[in-house]
Amino acid sequence: REFYGLIEFDDHGQIELGASAMQNLPKTGALLANEDNFVFPTPSWEWRSCSRNLTRVNGEHVVCNGNGKCLGDGTCKCTAHFKPPFCEFDSDGRDLWQTLVIAIFGVFVVVVIGGLAIYVGTKLYQVSHRFGISPLVLVKLIGRRWLARSG
Repeated sequence: REFYGLIEFDDHGQIELGASAMQNLPKTGALLANEDNFVFPTPSWEWRSCSRNLTRVNGEHVVCNGNGKCLGDGTCKCTAHFKPPFCEFDSDGRDLWQTLVIAIFGVFVVVVIGGLAIYVGTKLYQVSHRFGISPLVLVKLIGRRWLARSG
């Protein structure tokens, strides 16, 4: 009979063997195997290759980064919002162009606000220097005048 299992080693190079054999099955996952419940023939090499690409999520070994399952052809079928081939990234429903447009808009807003702050700060400094007062005093005077007009 043939079976497929995962063998791990601890930090000291010793085999960690929790059971005598493990067999991965395409629809049910890992199966603790003994003589009574081996599946023959074993799953395809493609499926076993996919299931061998395990990652640890919360201390457990999972296939497809825990966001999908292995298909018989060796590819991952991902849950919603995750993309093949390994179901690694949450797509968040956006494609690359949408993300790029949002990033460019964000940079534009930051540059405009920063430029405006520099411009206003420079003008305050110039006017306060002309009248021989500090920029903070000028801001207080402008604020009081504005409040007097609006109130």
